[in-house]
Amino acid sequence: VEWQPGERQAWRPADNTQAAFDLAYRQILSGDRGTAVTALAKEQPYIYTGMADGRIIVSADSGINWQPDHRIGQSGAVTAFWVNPGDPRIALAAFPSRLLHTIDGGLSWEDISVNLPDAKVRGVTADAAGNAVYIATDRGVFFARTNLNVLSVTPPSWTPLAGFLPVAATDLKLDSSA
Repeated sequence: VEWQPGERQAWRPADNTQAAFDLAYRQILSGDRGTAVTALAKEQPYIYTGMADGRIIVSADSGINWQPDHRIGQSGAVTAFWVNPGDPRIALAAFPSRLLHTIDGGLSWEDISVNLPDAKVRGVTADAAGNAVYIATDRGVFFARTNLNVLSVTPPSWTPLAGFLPVAATDLKLDSSA
């Protein structure tokens, strides 16, 4: 946290208009699908929805049409998505013990969780230009390099992010201004 001169609070009010809209949209989609939407990511025209029962459902036309459900065995609820803002066909989907990667807007998914740490994955983000993926887990933040523009033959190697304590992290976001 950076403190401005004369500032006495670390927390600042935030505009939660988008969060309120996302919550309402998740509730509508949950009713339509018969199970809770546990993760939602929008990068126009793509919408990625992750369900409590492990299904991933994607729309490539802003929600007008939806692809058939994609289910990944017994992976648990989808916990988070990251979608490439420069090419929304490229995305990552996090599950409690798995991480999936798509380059075709969710038509197919590659499992890149072979070397994941033994910890629940709660959040995911990436730096597409740097081919870097970051995950928030119950054991801290981990990092791996992988080419996000292609489906990889070699699974990435995950290492703890230096400078962070090995404590639970629930989400993460890269500073786009850095």
